[in-house]
Amino acid sequence: MRLLRVMAIAVALVLIVAWAVPAIGARENASVDPADEAVMRADADRPGALRIFALGDSYMSGEGAGTFYDGSDRLIRNGCRRAPTAYPVIVARALAADPPPGHDGAHLTFVACSGAEATNIGDRFEDPDAKPERQYRDQPLQIESLDAGADVVILSVGGNDARFAEVVMTCSGTSKGCVEKAEPWLARLDPLADHRGANAVYVQDSLRDVMRRIAEIAPGARRYVTTYPNPLSARECTGIGLDAGEVRFIREVFLPQLNAEIELAAAAK
Repeated sequence: MRLLRVMAIAVALVLIVAWAVPAIGARENASVDPADEAVMRADADRPGALRIFALGDSYMSGEGAGTFYDGSDRLIRNGCRRAPTAYPVIVARALAADPPPGHDGAHLTFVACSGAEATNIGDRFEDPDAKPERQYRDQPLQIESLDAGADVVILSVGGNDARFAEVVMTCSGTSKGCVEKAEPWLARLDPLADHRGANAVYVQDSLRDVMRRIAEIAPGARRYVTTYPNPLSARECTGIGLDAGEVRFIREVFLPQLNAEIELAAAAK
């Protein structure tokens, strides 16, 4: 498998806690903004257009924004919460305005979905217990949108598989501290852990399977996978109930280990 490029985005697009808590005052757009229509409408998929595919979770979809595209903020049918301020939309706008040599404009296929795990993205897994499944009635497996004509694929995956939102919400929601509860979370990121029962998932395996399928379907595409930004300062964060020990656990243990697993999956042949 061709090496996926790991892209650590410098500016966090969304606070990690927004993965579990809907944005306050968020609303849907009535339609795709005219500035985005040129890169997202169906007829933009024309010969010569740079074809960009954005797959993944809330970090890619733009969870936490104040506005979402029409139809993507409906809890039962589609709660993917795709935002016009999300990273792939900003990239596609820029590339549509100034396409690279050999391309005539750009076309974005934006299927990232808040809360997505690897099994909501990929369609084949070596683990027989990993069952691909739709996230919402109106949200097919994300990889079904991908084809061999892709030029660029941007992927964000792993945070929900590792229970990142659960970690933050548990740590911020207890007065006793959460570090002593860390074993099952860290087991998902540890190849030597006993992956049975509640710890059945080893995150890197699922990520490799998704990345492998992307490479199989779009072997000629430039493929990028994001790591996750650190949303916390080095001090305690009493505003959301995190003491200094919990902050250190998230900043210095859990998040670096999660990002290391993503990088290892991306580097796998």
